[in-house]
Amino acid sequence: MAKNKSHSNINLWDYAFVTSCYVELMLLFYCLRKHENMTADAPTDDRDRLKGVVWVLCTLLTCTFAWRISQILPWYLNIIIWGMSASVIVVGFYFFFLFQNEDSQLANKYCKLDTDHKEEKKFKFSPEDKV
Repeated sequence: MAKNKSHSNINLWDYAFVTSCYVELMLLFYCLRKHENMTADAPTDDRDRLKGVVWVLCTLLTCTFAWRISQILPWYLNIIIWGMSASVIVVGFYFFFLFQNEDSQLANKYCKLDTDHKEEKKFKFSPEDKV
């Protein structure tokens, strides 16, 4: 009597792809949360290092998906997929590390998600102000 194999098409590369994507996304969300919780007076070196890690994780995730998609597409579409991936990586690097102007520096100082809700009372109006 032969065993009934329900998972006859198990491919370890499929599991590796899914696992690596989940790990990369978890690390990316962890780093983004850590960057989000940094105060305005945090050292610039820590911010730059964290931006570098985020860029590397985004690059790794982009290449992982491009590699997976390129396995099922013909060679002429692979050129397009890898070209698009490379352009996203290069543009991301430019905007993460090279592009600096006064508006972006000012925005970086004030764009922090307020998770402790200390500023919530500042914008509440009294009943007299609402009228």
